[in-house]
Amino acid sequence: MRYYRTFCIQTLLHASIDVMTSISNTILIIGATSDIGQAICLQLAVPGNHLILHGRDPIKLQTLSKNLSATPATTSIQIADLEDLPSLSSLCNHLKSEFSEISWIIFSAGYITTLEEQGFISLLEIQKTFSVNVLSAIEITSRLDSTISNQGGVLFISSTAGLWGNNKFPMYSASKAALNNFGKSLAKRWEPNKRSLVVCPGPTNTQMREHIAHDASQHQDASIVGQTVAGMLSDTDTYPSGSIIEIRNGIVKRIIDN
Repeated sequence: MRYYRTFCIQTLLHASIDVMTSISNTILIIGATSDIGQAICLQLAVPGNHLILHGRDPIKLQTLSKNLSATPATTSIQIADLEDLPSLSSLCNHLKSEFSEISWIIFSAGYITTLEEQGFISLLEIQKTFSVNVLSAIEITSRLDSTISNQGGVLFISSTAGLWGNNKFPMYSASKAALNNFGKSLAKRWEPNKRSLVVCPGPTNTQMREHIAHDASQHQDASIVGQTVAGMLSDTDTYPSGSIIEIRNGIVKRIIDN
């Protein structure tokens, strides 16, 4: 059985600013150049924070890093293709050699194909969907487990499709449901030290949404997801480990499982 706890957005936004300006973190953002990834980066670009920006497109990464140069945060860049799972081992080894400790890993990468809605699904599309949406997160988390600080953890950007399913995109829904349960299982494994959190946005104004539905401008702005994430990282009372947060139509709700 599931029920909701709804939070006041205005309170959340003020809290996110307060908590993030008082801490110092090294934060790895996987999929930093996505619309939601960029919104998260902007919210976390505060004094004392170092943001490790991951993506597969060096030009987009350089542009993002340049845009963040006007903020108080520092940044560095890591390039890797999440479809190429063996290469993620090299990425993680490189990160461990550069950073003795990572406070948070935020997974904001995602993949969905319109071919699924049309009923044309190949094994390659299935592999790509699960590699990007869940297997890469499992691989990176497992390899960097020992590097994640006890005051930090991981936060997964999932989807409401992973909570309730989507009849047009069952494969995508299944991959996000797997990510949700991986996050919940990590929370149980890591307690009481590290935290594992899941954020499930509903339809959001992103390029991905525009690509699959051509109605992105009608939906919530990606900034609400970024603001929510910023508030979640340090607010352990409102967002204990294992929390799954739904954001739909600008409303933030915590889903409680019984």
